[in-house]
Amino acid sequence: MATRKKAKAKKARTKKTRAKRAKSAKKTAARKAGRGPATRKRGAKARKAPKAKRAKGRAKTKTKAKAKTKAKAKARPKAAPRPAGGPPAPAPAPRTFPSPIPAGAVTPAASAASERPIGTVTHYYTDLSVAIVRLDSGSLREGDTVRIKGHTSDFTQPVESMEIDHLRVDAAYPGQAVGLRVREHARENDVVYKIEG
Repeated sequence: MATRKKAKAKKARTKKTRAKRAKSAKKTAARKAGRGPATRKRGAKARKAPKAKRAKGRAKTKTKAKAKTKAKAKARPKAAPRPAGGPPAPAPAPRTFPSPIPAGAVTPAASAASERPIGTVTHYYTDLSVAIVRLDSGSLREGDTVRIKGHTSDFTQPVESMEIDHLRVDAAYPGQAVGLRVREHARENDVVYKIEG
């Protein structure tokens, strides 16, 4: 019994070996003929070469872009460091913006109730009910009455709280952007009038 099993196992092994040898012989013949896996690999490498070049090009453009942003950052003027424990650093010179309303223009509402346009709403934060007002002409103080008027908004209210750069202030002057707490919804490009008298 044992000898039969051994003979069967030997036969199976020889079949496998013959099959392996035949396979390797075919591969060698194909390689010699020039259509084997070796030539295919060479072709694949040749196809991949342009992709590698493209990747290198992309890397170069990325490094160029990084260099540009670094150069821009260096060119930007840096704010003066705040002295420790001393008074706050002086504010940078206020930027001036062209007024959306011509200098000599008198609106019907302004002539009737002595309203003077002093700035425009540049942004409105719904969750805080705060309008960012860019003052173009005229100052604004706590207690002043303002009218915010636009296409869909028109309301009057006293100035209750103002902030510049998250610091509470009592007064704001032309060229500054001030955060103003409002009672109703304001929209970008709404005109802010100061009611005098």
